[in-house]
Amino acid sequence: MFPLLLKKNIPFYGFPFEDFWCDIGSLNEYKQAHWDILNEKTRISPPGTKVRPGVWVEKGANIASSVNIKPPVLIGRGTVIEDGVTIVGPVSIGNNVKIENNAHIEQTILWNNITVAKD
Repeated sequence: MFPLLLKKNIPFYGFPFEDFWCDIGSLNEYKQAHWDILNEKTRISPPGTKVRPGVWVEKGANIASSVNIKPPVLIGRGTVIEDGVTIVGPVSIGNNVKIENNAHIEQTILWNNITVAKD
């Protein structure tokens, strides 16, 4: 983008910035931005309540007691996680997600309003 702006003599500006910034121009960069936040490499806090080291849960999430979670993991609001599920981080789970019995989730970003089928 910058070479094109220069070629067309279009002004562009910058400013000093000390907080976290990441160009997410590719799927790998998008994933890495999630992992950096979940691994607490930034000053950005994942949403929700930190229920134990590396695990954040938003309001209204319903997690069965038999779920096995290996951090870092973010579980979005209204998400339902059924019995026997294994989650191996880094994992970012959106809002209103349903993860059915005995599913295995590993190093994944799940967007809002999806269902992961059982087994």
